[in-house]
Amino acid sequence: MTRVLVVGDVAMARALRDAGAEVVFVDGAADHLAAMAVQEDVDAIALPRARHDAVAAALAAADATEIVLAVLGETTAEELVQHVR
Repeated sequence: MTRVLVVGDVAMARALRDAGAEVVFVDGAADHLAAMAVQEDVDAIALPRARHDAVAAALAAADATEIVLAVLGETTAEELVQHVR
């Protein structure tokens, strides 16, 4: 099952659940999100564009670059689930 960390978008979290993903809904600083993504063994993080670069850097620092970052509003839930399967 696809596991996705969703940052701040309840509608995307619901859409991902409807598409068959397991969803962890959170918010926090970039380093916290990266640590949680690693701890929860997620496949992807769906987040606002403004948070992308900071979270990407935190994931790189955590050597977790295999986690897919999806920008809210630019990727649908179905596209994200299909991409990480």
